This record gives sequence, C-alpha cells and structure tokens, in this order.
Amino acid sequence: MIVPHSGRRRVLSSLAEASESPTKLPEPSPPSRMYACLLENPTKFLYHLPPKFSYDIFFTAPLYLKNMEMHWRLFTVNIHADGPGKVNEEPLKPFWTGKLPELYSFAALGSHVYCFGGRTSPIDTNGIREVCKIQVLPCIPKDAKWVTASPMISSRVDPFVSVVGSKIFVCNSSYYKSAHSDPDNAHWAELFDPVNGKSEYILDPPFLARAVISVSAAPEKPEILLVAFHERHSVCQFCLYNVESRSWKMLPPVFSSLPHVQRQLKVRTVGNTLYYVDRMDLIAYNLELDVLLEASLWDFGFFEDDMDFCGGSICEFIHLEKQRFCFLNVVFEDYLHCVVADVFHMPEKKALGISVV
Repeated sequence: MIVPHSGRRRVLSSLAEASESPTKLPEPSPPSRMYACLLENPTKFLYHLPPKFSYDIFFTAPLYLKNMEMHWRLFTVNIHADGPGKVNEEPLKPFWTGKLPELYSFAALGSHVYCFGGRTSPIDTNGIREVCKIQVLPCIPKDAKWVTASPMISSRVDPFVSVVGSKIFVCNSSYYKSAHSDPDNAHWAELFDPVNGKSEYILDPPFLARAVISVSAAPEKPEILLVAFHERHSVCQFCLYNVESRSWKMLPPVFSSLPHVQRQLKVRTVGNTLYYVDRMDLIAYNLELDVLLEASLWDFGFFEDDMDFCGGSICEFIHLEKQRFCFLNVVFEDYLHCVVADVFHMPEKKALGISVV
C-alpha cells in the first residue's frame, strides 16, 4: 500500500504482531541499544558505479517480558530507495529471539553476524571473552542459532566494535586493561579475523586515551587504521595505526570541531569524514578541512510530530554507499521507521544538504 506522506519515504512494518505481547517498561538497565548494519554490499566503495536501489539490512529490537527480563529479536529486511510514501504493513518476523549477555557488541561481516564480549550480570567485572556468530547470508537457516567462535584475546565489557576491511576491530570502551587471568594477555584492542577465527592484539596507544568514537580504513590501504579518540571537552585526537608495522602515528589534535561526540553516539566514517546523529541533527566533521557541517533532521521531515527520532526511542543509522545513509527507528511495540537519504556537503555554508530518496 502506498501512502503519501509529506514527500518523504517511510517503511513501516509491525513488530508487535511478530512476537508475544511484551510489557511496557521504563528505560531498562543496562540501556537497550539498537544495532543495525548493511549486509554484504561489494559495490559500497566503487564510486564509479551508479547507486543501488535495494539494500539488505540486519537489525535488532528489544523484547520486554512480563518478568522484567529483556530478550532480543533479530531481523533482516530488504529496503528500497524507490521514492517516498511507501508503507509496508506486513508484519516482520524475527529469525531469532532469545537472551544475550549484557553490554555486548555486534558486528556483521561476510555471511555472519558476530557477538563480542559483555557480562553475565551487573556484578560481573571480568567480562566475557567469548565470540559467537549466527548465519545471515546467503540465507538464514530455519534453525538459526548462535554458535561459538574462537574467543578474544582479552575479556571485554561493552567493547567498541568496527568492521575494517576483512577484519573486525575490537577494543575496550575506555582506556583500561581488561581483568584477565593472564595479565600478559590483557590488551586494549585486537583485530579479529573471521576467516581463521584468530585475533591479533593491537599495540596500546602512546597516550592515555578515553573513548574510541570511530575506526575506519581506506579500501586501498586496509592495513592503515584511522582511529578517533574522544579526549576531554572539545578535544578529539586522531591517530593512524599500521597493522603491518604495529606502530602508531599521532595526528594534530582537533580542539573545537567535535564538542558533542561521545561514546554512546552513533558515528560512521566515510572517507575522511565522520558522521553522527546528535538528537535531531546530522553532523559531519571533515578531517582534512577541519570543518563541522550540520543539518536538522527535523527540517527534512525525519520525525513524526509526536516522535523524537533519536530521543525517547531507539535509533540507528547506516552508511549504505557513496553519500547515502539509512536512518532506522524502532518504536516499541509498533513499527520500524526507515528513511533513505543522500547527503551532500556545503562547506561554504557550513551545512549539509539532505535529499530523501
């Protein structure tokens, strides 16, 4: 069914009909965080190719049980950038529902989604070394289930996770060495290789870092990682890490351009630009130009009148390809809201342009 809606595009699929009736609860502890990602897209970095119009998305949504326990539902959905006003009222059905550790982190690479670390209870300070995976490509098995992969070098609680090339970067959410039975094995970060299931530890940064907010690698130089650390107040420290030589190179610190970036915000890196959503604003920081560009998502119709897209509900945004992003929002017991948009830079106005597709 096609429903015109102020010239913008929404995909709405009922989540409540797909599972047992949950109970409305206040904000859970630890906080429920939506995770979403684009499944295998080999044309993502081939800028000479035309944009795609169909994307496979993996995302999670919490399920609140009557006994105050929180479970998670895993979904895959295909979205289309084929014009505004589309509404899909067919219920989405999760391919897996169950309990996961507290404060874990997800990453999708190749045919699987991986789950890293976490803790078994609020009093568990040591964290989990375990890595689990579940198959999502080329198709989801009828009996989809999590299976154990090789463990991490160090146990981690609430780790920062990012896909870089053909590996997965995993580090502590702040600068501290994990409590581990083998002190020599407690490392700040590691690179996990899904092909052989092994991890390689990354040398600790040459300074006392706070939270990592972004890790990326250029496709032509996957061995060079660009790591952005949030330091203090308005200071952001960028570093280059060479995987082959196992060495760090510090770049000049940025003193004024990233005042709002924090660990809990969603940050995506495209080329030399960091993108993140701060409540109702999409913000881009260009590393080379040292300039901050902003656009109000409210002004471009990303919100319902009674819904804060990234405030009271859970939200996520994904880099699809080129300068195209997908903004997702799961409204409890209701719908998945989805907006696909192209973003372009206007540095002379210190602003971003947004075109909903």
